Amino acid sequence: MRCVIHIGTEKTGSTTLQRTLGDNRPLLEKNGILFSRAAGEQLSRDLAECFIPFDSQNAYIRQRSIDDPAKYMEWQLGKLSEVREEIANAKRTLHTYILSCEHFSSQLRSSESVERLANFLQDEFSEVTVVCYLRRQDSLAVSRINENLKAGFTIMELPSISSSAALPKLYNYADLLDRWASCFGRDKVCVRLFEPDRLINGNVVADFVGSALLGALELPLGRHENISLDATGQLALKMFNVGLGEELRLQTAPLRRKLIKYLAAESSNNPYRPSRASALEFYEHFKVGNGDIAKNWFGETLLFHENFDSYEEHPTDPDNAAASALLGNFFLNLYR
Repeated sequence: MRCVIHIGTEKTGSTTLQRTLGDNRPLLEKNGILFSRAAGEQLSRDLAECFIPFDSQNAYIRQRSIDDPAKYMEWQLGKLSEVREEIANAKRTLHTYILSCEHFSSQLRSSESVERLANFLQDEFSEVTVVCYLRRQDSLAVSRINENLKAGFTIMELPSISSSAALPKLYNYADLLDRWASCFGRDKVCVRLFEPDRLINGNVVADFVGSALLGALELPLGRHENISLDATGQLALKMFNVGLGEELRLQTAPLRRKLIKYLAAESSNNPYRPSRASALEFYEHFKVGNGDIAKNWFGETLLFHENFDSYEEHPTDPDNAAASALLGNFFLNLYR
């Protein structure tokens, strides 16, 4: 049996792909393909968590009342056993097993973690294919501002990288691909670029089916429920997060979700964007690694299109008064 493991990266249409796979499980199974449930109902995050070193501050683990290494190991062994049982049952009638979670790429940050996952999968399958989508680093960083605010954090700008610091692992694609290729084999890693003209039919679902599943199967696009806020809404959400404190972000998540829904209804779909110069400066840190990927994986000189015209000369300037008014109106309506 063959395993296809989609590892993200973040902000490359993963949610749409996962919802499409989940919504079409019966159709997939008719075609000999299982999108794992045991690894996680909507995405394979449970399995990804099994290979992330225990951290008592991990929100995903804490939500499951796992607060010490012993409980974590008990949960981990139970989950791995559940996944093995699902695989054994699938092998009787199906030929392909799909896993999908961006946390495989973003949270398995060491070669040791990836190697343990590789050993687990290679023990179960005759072939494992790793599918990884890459998005230009500045575009990823801008998109993550919205997601980080929704998660309760307060940064509303591009990450700062000093000349002496190591490149952040989330954006260091050269290191990411080396890590996965060294554990699974370079010929087993399928790298795709998250740019519309480089995706089959311009979308990640058709691209994944065409490049990874290697079939003529057509899947309708899944529901896309990632909520984007405009710059003023993002600022209002930042004010909320700052006021309540990041240390309470888990406890305040239900209230934050209500606020996000309210802000989305008021949004003009014009999110915060840094200046063109800032985006270029951030992207420049990754040009050498990107060049290596372009040469070694694609036989090209450039990895991504390098047009930065979507950025303005100055960063977006959110309206402080409007953001404050949005936040005030939310609380007034909440307690009426």
